[in-house]
Amino acid sequence: MYQGLLFNIIYNVLFVLTGYIMHYFLGSVMTPAQYGIVGTIITILDFEYLFLNNGVRQSLSKELSKKRYNIKDLLLKSLVFQLLLISVLFSINFFGAPVFANVLNDQSFSVYLKYVAFIIPINGIYVLSLGINDGLKHFVSSAWIGIFYAIAKLSVIPFVIYVFTDPVIGTVMGFLFAIFVALIVGIITIIRNRRDLIADFKAKIPFKSYIHSVFSFSLFFIIVSVVLSVDTLVVKSVVADKDMAGYYTGAVNFGKVSYFLLSAFFTIILPTTTAMYVAGNIDRMKKTVRDMMLIIVAFIMPITCIISASSGTLLSVFYSPEYKEATMTLAILAFSHFFMGVAVMTNMIISSTNEKKFSTWLALIMLVLDITACIILTNYYGIIGTAISSILCTFFTMLISALFMKKILFNLINKEIVKIIVFNLILWIVVFLIFKVISINNIFCLILIYGILYVAVLGILLSTKLLKIEKLYAILGKDKENKIV
Repeated sequence: MYQGLLFNIIYNVLFVLTGYIMHYFLGSVMTPAQYGIVGTIITILDFEYLFLNNGVRQSLSKELSKKRYNIKDLLLKSLVFQLLLISVLFSINFFGAPVFANVLNDQSFSVYLKYVAFIIPINGIYVLSLGINDGLKHFVSSAWIGIFYAIAKLSVIPFVIYVFTDPVIGTVMGFLFAIFVALIVGIITIIRNRRDLIADFKAKIPFKSYIHSVFSFSLFFIIVSVVLSVDTLVVKSVVADKDMAGYYTGAVNFGKVSYFLLSAFFTIILPTTTAMYVAGNIDRMKKTVRDMMLIIVAFIMPITCIISASSGTLLSVFYSPEYKEATMTLAILAFSHFFMGVAVMTNMIISSTNEKKFSTWLALIMLVLDITACIILTNYYGIIGTAISSILCTFFTMLISALFMKKILFNLINKEIVKIIVFNLILWIVVFLIFKVISINNIFCLILIYGILYVAVLGILLSTKLLKIEKLYAILGKDKENKIV
């Protein structure tokens, strides 16, 4: 399991790294208005990906990990449902493009969205390969699919420079090429792991039960997509200054770092905890979940704190000094997306108990509250108000999820985890003061300082025994016991 987690973290780090290389390039060749259009396109794709990627994928992963139902029947039902969903999303994008253009007050957007529509079918099929690998606990295979996708995403750069005169269309075609590469790699992994798809399970999952499972996951991820996506759309449609959409896009790009890194955890946690829960290994499940949470606060949360505390310098150096307009916005969004990552992981654990109503109702309530707060606060306070509405919703989503999990299973955190959280809050203050004193104008110098800070943080955690090296060895040693890679 932890080998799979390591490879998925590598994928997510590579995904973030190649994403920043791409955005650094786009930010240098596009005007803020053009970059705002790309940001809006990415937002729409993120929204659709979260809906398309997590309903069938998570349900398929969960049901395969139970080892109860006929695999061919399960795969067929997954494929049929995914094709129906693909048809709906493609139609909305392609035929609804003029409507989106009117809502966003930009008629040129209609042409771009029609190109975006063709990404949907390829993405929808490729997602099935991820769900199959996750359910069979071939987490390394899933990671390799993502690694190839992350690298192929850099095709945006040559497409924009050499192939397409319109940089926005070049960007969209780069995304299309990357997802096609991921699909091919996904098919190869399934062929290599095809022996694990041969099992003598006679029972067929009731179609009603399967559809209910898919919609439960899909509906929960609506709240994720709304909190992570609707804010950019609101800024694009509400704020009169079009450059603000570009500034906000820049802040979102860095704010999502922790969420992308955390996605490596909740991708693995669902099939793992489901198998443990079904087998009745609650104590083992509790230890596994808390070990993962310890890794999160020790290795991921410091990244969130460093980005948040140095937000102004980061935006100024990566883009240009004018992007400092979004300093406070990024400082808030960095924590907002961290909270959402933890909330998603917590709900994956809850769903492993076959509890479905909680996540559904949470999604519906948060959907209404987030949209309302986002519109109101953006009208009053601009992009800072947008960020405030985001962090309020993600924090309460995380808190409510953690409390419910404590009620039906166990507490997500312990004293060891709390101590490291307090350490991270102190870290934020220290980094904030450091970047108040020093002035940095070079991206490579900033990266070097980030690396030094991160290594120093890990060194302090280990030297003060807040994070015990023997604890890490014990956690990583579980791979031999779990035999899950």
